[in-house]
Amino acid sequence: MPQASRPHGPLAGYVFAALVASLAPMGCSWTTPTGVVTGAVRFDGKPVAAGRVTFLCDGVGKPVFFAEITDGGYRIEKAPVGGARVTVQVFAPHASTDNIPTPPGAAPALPVPAGIPGIGRPIAGFPDRYLNPNTSGLTCEIKPGLQARDFDLTP
Repeated sequence: MPQASRPHGPLAGYVFAALVASLAPMGCSWTTPTGVVTGAVRFDGKPVAAGRVTFLCDGVGKPVFFAEITDGGYRIEKAPVGGARVTVQVFAPHASTDNIPTPPGAAPALPVPAGIPGIGRPIAGFPDRYLNPNTSGLTCEIKPGLQARDFDLTP
């Protein structure tokens, strides 16, 4: 059976180099497009004072993104384009601890690194269905660029 001939020699190297060079400017097109999602979260018509919104991106190997809800608003950066299921946790607002002195003999509190989500006390009466992506009923179709997506939650 005859074997297919393959290019070889210096000409093949030039052709390959030219092909790679022509594709180099398209490097960004090989990455997954992303979007920025901002919005408001309201429960029973009122802005959620504190909480967390979580986007579980659809598809194998897609990431999970979360953002703190502060005074009803949130912002998620670099979310991959496509569908996402959404969950919401609502917390009692954090009490300020800025002016609480360290007790004598106690080690000073360690600072919380940037990007670590705050944890609050869940609010009594907030429906459990919003904590689970399979029961929340909340979804978002993420598109490239900046977009707004509000969530109006009911008791």
